[in-house]
Amino acid sequence: MFFPRPRPPLALRSAPCSPLRLPSRSASSSRNPWPQIHDAPAEKPLRSWVSRASRISNFMVIPAVILYAVFVADFGDHEHVFQPPRRWLAAQKAAFFSLTPEEQQLAGTKSEESQNGEAGSGTTPR
Repeated sequence: MFFPRPRPPLALRSAPCSPLRLPSRSASSSRNPWPQIHDAPAEKPLRSWVSRASRISNFMVIPAVILYAVFVADFGDHEHVFQPPRRWLAAQKAAFFSLTPEEQQLAGTKSEESQNGEAGSGTTPR
């Protein structure tokens, strides 16, 4: 939890600012009505391995976890919200790893349906 910075004692508040922080303000010194900070260290954001790991997690780990949850994680045998995407993926994999009838002819293999249809009837033609 963050707490506000304690205010300095009243005696220090009425004292003039130190020359390291704020210069004296006068109308003839510059056109800018706001005081400028002199001799202040330049604040550069620190680039460390933590910030790099944070960026990697934003772009790689989070989508990987989401894809795992949708397509791989086991939520039981009941119907759940990720079943339609899983059925779509199963259909895409089946279509990718199966051959069309033309490709089966070129490869010289018969499909399971045609083998079952010829040998499964059990009757001989007369």
